[in-house]
Amino acid sequence: MIDRDYFSRLIPPEDPEKIARILHALATRDGLHRFEAMRLHDTALNSTVSTLRNHYGVRIDGEPITVAAYRGKGSRLVRYSIDFERDQRNAEKVLALLSQWGYRDPSAPPPPAPETPLAA
Repeated sequence: MIDRDYFSRLIPPEDPEKIARILHALATRDGLHRFEAMRLHDTALNSTVSTLRNHYGVRIDGEPITVAAYRGKGSRLVRYSIDFERDQRNAEKVLALLSQWGYRDPSAPPPPAPETPLAA
């Protein structure tokens, strides 16, 4: 079974794209809201989630929440999450995307080193 622990062990590429960073964060955490996504350099989490849902077909749940914000006032946000226990096909889709974007299983053999040209 593919679960959060499995996704947590994946080795990221050297410089993952924003969409890959967000998908990996969703796969390894209980949820993610816009302020948490800012630490991953995503200032429009709702747009990134929309792309993952509509273009890549990833099932992502959204739950309205209120968090403390400026001067203790509440700020209404959406906490996005992926439930792998309920949908293993979605977990396989997420794994395929992350693999495509350079994340790899630590138990898999490392990718081959680029060949260096021979001096003439």
